[in-house]
Amino acid sequence: MRGRKWWGLAGVAAVLAVGTGCTGTTTKTDPPTPPATTTPPAATGTTPTKPAPNGTHKPSPSKTVVTATGGDCPVTGAKLVTALYADPSDIKNRLAKTATLSDVACYQGYAVGLTNPKEADRATVVFRYAGGAWHPIAAGTDRTCDQDVPRTVRTHLPLCH
Repeated sequence: MRGRKWWGLAGVAAVLAVGTGCTGTTTKTDPPTPPATTTPPAATGTTPTKPAPNGTHKPSPSKTVVTATGGDCPVTGAKLVTALYADPSDIKNRLAKTATLSDVACYQGYAVGLTNPKEADRATVVFRYAGGAWHPIAAGTDRTCDQDVPRTVRTHLPLCH
């Protein structure tokens, strides 16, 4: 009799599973397709940073903060450093030599990043995407974005506050 009870419960479970459409497999539905845009989609999130060996936090040169699409966002620090030194402007001459930019953020054709010089203070560099390339438009340690970046864009770039 005991075996029958067990079979009875298993049978009820099987009937319920079949009756409710349960097949034992998981179905994943794709998210809705966003409307078409003329700008490339942005990745979300940030690249993690690694603590320095002595336990202090050192920003990763490749850290990218993405806040929106547009104007070739997202962009990496490496790409912006290349743009900084390739640009004919004198902005690079006003900065201590840096091999990396960290804390990069990008929004609607503007990007900012912090220099990482070996023997000088860090500076913020502001870039504008124009003509299919990034160009440095300002650099400094205080209120660097105020003159060249629209207020509506500055609110999305952490180094511009």
